[in-house]
Amino acid sequence: MESILGNNIDTICFPYGRFNSQVVSNASKVGYKIQYCSMPGFYYNDIYRAVKKRSLVQFAQIREFKAILKGGDHLLYLWYFIKHYRL
Repeated sequence: MESILGNNIDTICFPYGRFNSQVVSNASKVGYKIQYCSMPGFYYNDIYRAVKKRSLVQFAQIREFKAILKGGDHLLYLWYFIKHYRL
């Protein structure tokens, strides 16, 4: 992809949002400086140093969107962690 785009690619979003410590380690080793997961939370409150949380809003209704902006989806963090983090 880098040769096609002519840009350095150093960011990855884990497929289906699933990851574990080995995936994070391997992604870092091959050069991904920033890694995204599908778990809600504050962007700068990293699970691992390189992994960024993200709040998904693309399918949210206005009421849900407002709640997410206020941090409401952080209440579901444990549920997302169980769903996406694999040992």
